[in-house]
Amino acid sequence: MRNLVASSYARWRVPLAPDPESPDGALETVVAHCHDADAGVAYVVTSACNLYGVETRMGSGKCVLEMTLVTPPRSSSDADADAIDAEPPALPRRADCVAAEHVVELGGLCLAMASGELLVVAPEDGDGDDAIDARSTPWATECVGEVRSGLRAMRWCPDGEILALVTGANTIVCMTKDFFVLAEAPIGGGCGGGGGGGGETASHTTPFAL
Repeated sequence: MRNLVASSYARWRVPLAPDPESPDGALETVVAHCHDADAGVAYVVTSACNLYGVETRMGSGKCVLEMTLVTPPRSSSDADADAIDAEPPALPRRADCVAAEHVVELGGLCLAMASGELLVVAPEDGDGDDAIDARSTPWATECVGEVRSGLRAMRWCPDGEILALVTGANTIVCMTKDFFVLAEAPIGGGCGGGGGGGGETASHTTPFAL
């Protein structure tokens, strides 16, 4: 790998906002990032659970996505509570994002949160085409499952068929792209079995729960 050299460098500015939980009004910080090479968009997740997408082609640096991952607080003046309840679930509270990857097979992003939620964020039309401006095409956040012990790391296979998670209980969980558990084993030896990863998860369908 030592013979690899960078062919070019580029820099883009992410429109970070003040962190509402910072006592001194400091800006939110970038905690995870990924890149969609086909669409030419870099995505970043911040400490305030905001998601930004910055166009990287031709050095434009245009912000094409800006959204929050946290469910907005409900107001007593909401006119249609049923419509709010029908919205795709998001994070109930702020949590650190430990990993982010753009997955072509999902048509969007997969985010692993330290609190245990596994999120898929994608355009609502789900066509997975070129970069979509969130101001014209809304993006939706879906919680596809949760690990009660929390998540420490996440990695997708390059072909997008297999997902590996490291949990807060020091176990490795392998899943299909549809989030069905294939195997579960402790880090450091042993085996939790295959085809469901043990009795607790064998009968679960998506969204999963571990």
